[in-house]
Amino acid sequence: RLPEYGGVPTMTGDGLVFSGAELQSAAIGGVVTFLSATELPAGASGSVAGRGFTCTGLARLPDGKWVVGNHGKATSASAFAPSVVILTADMASIFAEFTIASIDPAATLDSVQGVAVNSTGNILVSQKATKKIYEITTAGELVTTLTVLAVVNALGFNSLTGNVLYADDGNQIRNVNPTTGAAVSASKSVESGPIDKIQFDSTLNGVWYTSGTNGADGKLGFFSFASQTTTHMLTLPGADAIEGCYVWGRNVYV
Repeated sequence: RLPEYGGVPTMTGDGLVFSGAELQSAAIGGVVTFLSATELPAGASGSVAGRGFTCTGLARLPDGKWVVGNHGKATSASAFAPSVVILTADMASIFAEFTIASIDPAATLDSVQGVAVNSTGNILVSQKATKKIYEITTAGELVTTLTVLAVVNALGFNSLTGNVLYADDGNQIRNVNPTTGAAVSASKSVESGPIDKIQFDSTLNGVWYTSGTNGADGKLGFFSFASQTTTHMLTLPGADAIEGCYVWGRNVYV
């Protein structure tokens, strides 16, 4: 749970809730309070039988269901079988799953590294090394395939402009056309990178992003597009190697 900033959070379409005035009291270095942990359900493509799966992206549909990227690799020696998984609102069961192989039969399979939901309610899902971003319906039907310039390590959707956002393997956030994948503006450097996952905030016009190293508490930062700086950085105790980020109300899901 995020620190108490004062004021009443305002719910928005993409789930991000605090106004600029409410966030001004949150100092760099604040600590998020741990509330609970949920084990992802078993049965996703490429996962170990009877166990959950490796989350590599987190978003939420308008009806409250969760969209989760699935790494699709049970062990380091396993072949990739990545997918995008739709979970029930309580995260207890798999509602639907669409493998990358079913979305794009010609694809070279690689790790899914990011999911997002656009303004039409469609799902965006990315493969990392192949530099592919797919737009699919909630029924798993392919709408658009984007090929971008850099590897994709995180994915978001700018609901103010309609553009697709992604983070590369370093500390750059890139802004691309949702139809062509062409760059719309210069990439933006996040000084606290490298970036793990991102989520766009339409109220503050920027992105929440996660970062951190294995074995250490993860970080949740906010990068403002207006000031071109990280304006907030919070510690997430007990959460390392974060591969999904979603802020809703005062709760942070990673």
